[in-house]
Parts: sequence; structure tokens; C-alpha cells
Amino acid sequence: PSATPLASLTVSVSPTFSPSPLPTATAPSATASPSSAPSPANPFGPNQILQVVAAPNPGPSRLYVRLAGPADGIRLRAFTQALVLASQHQFSGAYQKGWNRVDLPASWSAGLASGVYFLQLQSLRNGRPGFVVPPIPVYLLSAGR
Repeated sequence: PSATPLASLTVSVSPTFSPSPLPTATAPSATASPSSAPSPANPFGPNQILQVVAAPNPGPSRLYVRLAGPADGIRLRAFTQALVLASQHQFSGAYQKGWNRVDLPASWSAGLASGVYFLQLQSLRNGRPGFVVPPIPVYLLSAGR
């Protein structure tokens, strides 16, 4: 007996390649217009408080603050040598450009022991704080209070 194939299978593969256009990207562009208006977060600028002198030292019972512009308040913070906030007071007034005297009430140092403290001031305008000045060291005598 003999066998003859009834059908033959022929496979032919011809790959076809049809390139598609690549996506194109456009870079976003931005334009900025410079503004000379002060930032609402800080209406003063970095040098609102130019200089602070505490008097007398030891004491102190008053501060002399030199301002670059007007302010309607001064915030005073006293820090211990370990930089822990020990006292904080806020004073209202019409402070002008130049030197201003801030009389400290006796209560500002209530509860503070004798020793060295660092005073830090911050000017206020319309209830909004400006930059703080670097702390100044003072010696506080609290005997008899």
C-alpha cells in the first residue's frame, strides 16, 4: 500500500511595516511681568527694624527702636539662653520712621528669673507682622519683683 498526501500546506509570512507619525510635544511657555508692589505677606521688607537698644542693661525697662518706616505695633519676645520662649508682649502705638521709645511695663518680665535673655522684636502694620530682627542679649534683674 502506498499513501499520497491529499493536501499540502504552504505558509508564507511577509511582514508589513507602515510607519505612523510620531507624537509631537510642544513646550509650554510662560510670560511674567515684573511687579514692584510689596508682597502682601510682608509689607515691610527685610529692614523695617534697623536697630534696637535695650536700656538700662541690666533691666531693661525701655527699648529704643529705629524703624525704616511707620508701624502700628511692636511684638517683643524674650528667649532663655536655651532659646526657649519665656515671655511675649505686644505694644500698640503710632511708631514713626526713625527712633522710637517703647516703655516696657513691669509685667513684661513677671515670672522671669534673673539671668541673660535674648530679646527679639518684630514690627506690625495693620496687625500684620514684618520681619524679626536678630535677638539682642540683655541681663535681667528680677530681684524684688
